[in-house]
Amino acid sequence: MVHGPCRGKMCDFWARVKLRKKSLDVLVQDALESIKFCEGQSPKVLDDVIKEYWNHFGVKNVSRLCEEEPDLYDKMKLVEQQVRSRLI
Repeated sequence: MVHGPCRGKMCDFWARVKLRKKSLDVLVQDALESIKFCEGQSPKVLDDVIKEYWNHFGVKNVSRLCEEEPDLYDKMKLVEQQVRSRLI
């Protein structure tokens, strides 16, 4: 079921499953609800909050996810673009 060795505390298997199953629209809506207080903030603050959102979502290492599952990484980036366009 899990590809590769166990990563212990760095395991993000279930975050990847959620990311795969949720539609882009649902992910964007969830992200907007989580970070709506950043409306009108500087892009730097928004970047930090988006990183925190993915961490809370369960993604432990974005660069590893990018290498192992680029399609999920692309989906994350689409979510981020849509969130930015609605908040800025």
